[in-house]
Amino acid sequence: MRTIRWAGAVLGAVLLASCGGDSTPTLALLEIEPPVTEVTEHLRAGVAVWAVMDDGRRQDVTAEADLRAVDAAIATVAGGEVLAATPGDTYLLATWGGLQASARVRVLPAVLLRMRLTTSDATIAAGLITHVAAEGDFSDGTVRDLTAAVVWSTRPADEACEAEEEDELEGPVDVDEEGELHGHYPCAVVLVATVGDVSAEAPLTVTPAAPAALTLALGEGILPVGSHAHLLVTARLSDGTSRDVTAEAAVEVPDDDVAEWEDGELEAEGVGTTEVRAAWQGLTASASLRVTAAVLRSVRIVPPEAEIVAGHQYYFTAAGTFSDGAVRDVTAALRWTTDDDRIAVSNYYIRQGLILARAPGTALIRAADPATGVVGEYVLVIPR
Repeated sequence: MRTIRWAGAVLGAVLLASCGGDSTPTLALLEIEPPVTEVTEHLRAGVAVWAVMDDGRRQDVTAEADLRAVDAAIATVAGGEVLAATPGDTYLLATWGGLQASARVRVLPAVLLRMRLTTSDATIAAGLITHVAAEGDFSDGTVRDLTAAVVWSTRPADEACEAEEEDELEGPVDVDEEGELHGHYPCAVVLVATVGDVSAEAPLTVTPAAPAALTLALGEGILPVGSHAHLLVTARLSDGTSRDVTAEAAVEVPDDDVAEWEDGELEAEGVGTTEVRAAWQGLTASASLRVTAAVLRSVRIVPPEAEIVAGHQYYFTAAGTFSDGAVRDVTAALRWTTDDDRIAVSNYYIRQGLILARAPGTALIRAADPATGVVGEYVLVIPR
């Protein structure tokens, strides 16, 4: 509680002296109380400036004194209250009646009282990322983000998870400084954040890897009419692994005039282009299929009905079997050769399939398709 102003008291003393009264008390000392103020950051603490007279009397002159803090970044003072800003040490300076006084101010860090965790997801599939944050309540009334400052750890939530952890080289989850939480393998854990003696916990379950993407492979994507092909449907999972799901996927071909999917095989029906689609666990994939004209698959050389005699020419024909199952005469489209011109020779310059039997013996006749490389062979025996 402040007393009457000393200015009035001093004036009264002067008047008394002029009238022959006692001598006027003089200012002997200026003090700031307390001499050391300890205050937590962001909080306030009271201080007072006292004028001490030579007769021992004390006067609160806080309101009249010029009171300031040396380092305003650490603390400021107004109206007899110190407002702490950031941790550190500074001094208060007071000036009054021609005297000065100083006192020390120590701003202490706020104390963490409690902490809590918030997770974007309490359940996460292996290989995926979620976010976790740690917040702390401090003694100065502030709430601070402690995500980058905490030490993260986990403990198994059940025996199955504990056994799983023993077999793995890494933990079921890890958290980086920005709070990104990575799930590594299925496990039920308790996530623990610790700062000093204060900790907070949150349950977290890592489930098996979830489907992330689907691909459909058709090889080159080209099939001749009548041919069959197997396709491959591959699922990429959230943990980065891949899995063949062809047998589980639903496959369809919208244009069944071009191709059909039946019994696990893709069959080319007619010339054209269509889309092949696959679906699995909510994911879809597609690929384009082009069906071309039937192609030659095999060649069978048909000998003449006449008896083979040395010195005569004979007409051989070639029956080609195509990818659509059709059998056609392909004699004129093939290149005819023999392996021993002493025994037999192909007179292709006269007509394809025309063979001259020269001498008794055995010769191999070949008929090859230049476009596909398909070859038919026939062993020609010329008797003596």
